[in-house]
Amino acid sequence: MKCDVPDKYKPFHGSCFSGENNEAFGPNNMYNFSSQSELDGWTLWGLTNAYYNGGGYVKELISPLNATSKNETLNIINQLQSNQFIDAATRAVFLEFVVYDVNSNFFVMSTIAFELPTSGDVVSSSFFFIGQFERYNSYDRRLIAIEVIVLFFVVGHFISEFQQVIYFVLFLMF
Repeated sequence: MKCDVPDKYKPFHGSCFSGENNEAFGPNNMYNFSSQSELDGWTLWGLTNAYYNGGGYVKELISPLNATSKNETLNIINQLQSNQFIDAATRAVFLEFVVYDVNSNFFVMSTIAFELPTSGDVVSSSFFFIGQFERYNSYDRRLIAIEVIVLFFVVGHFISEFQQVIYFVLFLMF
């Protein structure tokens, strides 16, 4: 949303923006706002003490694994640039991606934030969440077998100890 700049400040700041704009923009309104619940996003405090609620305008890029998809990704970036996807009202750009390492069986969810304060700077920060979501795969049948065996030993030991506690309680009471 546009706001009015007092005349004495117009030489320094020709325009200002207040609040969050949720309206579609771009050619034929091709960029639509998505809420935090629609995106399954999370809130984020930026380094400029700004609060980002997890919603916004989203454009998915194609993973550039081959020459064709690389060209498609470059075309999308060029289209965003020519349509002024990032303009004077933009306060942050988030680049989110997930990387999987086959050797260690870990996923890394990455968020790189580029905050654009009104001073004209770019403040960047990054957030990484590491997790192992696939505990078992086709090669880990041995791990499952070992865990089941350990579980049986633990349950057996618990039953044995419980029987001994019951025996001593009954023996001491009578």
